[in-house]
Amino acid sequence: MPFEKGKSGNPSGNPRGARKILVPFRVNEAISLKQAALIAGKCERTLQHWCARYGLGRRIGWAWHVSRVALAMHLDGNSQALAAYHAGARAGPLVDPYFERARLNSQTPQTQQARELESWPLRATSIGDNT
Repeated sequence: MPFEKGKSGNPSGNPRGARKILVPFRVNEAISLKQAALIAGKCERTLQHWCARYGLGRRIGWAWHVSRVALAMHLDGNSQALAAYHAGARAGPLVDPYFERARLNSQTPQTQQARELESWPLRATSIGDNT
């Protein structure tokens, strides 16, 4: 993936912070720098650099969280899929194979949670009804 100086560490050309990395945040998509380094066969420092430069992860507090999906796209050299991921695509022909490979379905957690809530048995009660 080529990188030009003067792009503020953002090769996609988007304004700083416009890339949607781990948004929405999904615990099962995020891995540590150490895990990402093992997958990539690189050191943790290199992965930290890649996260900042290529948008493979983001910092939450002091810790880096790497997207398994974005890392796979980068390792495959699939800049189109990575650009779609940065733009917020979590479903579609470019990103679906990576979510499937990471054993993540592409639906958002909110959709998944809504479906789970629909299947829960609900009991109508009025306020103050303790029965």
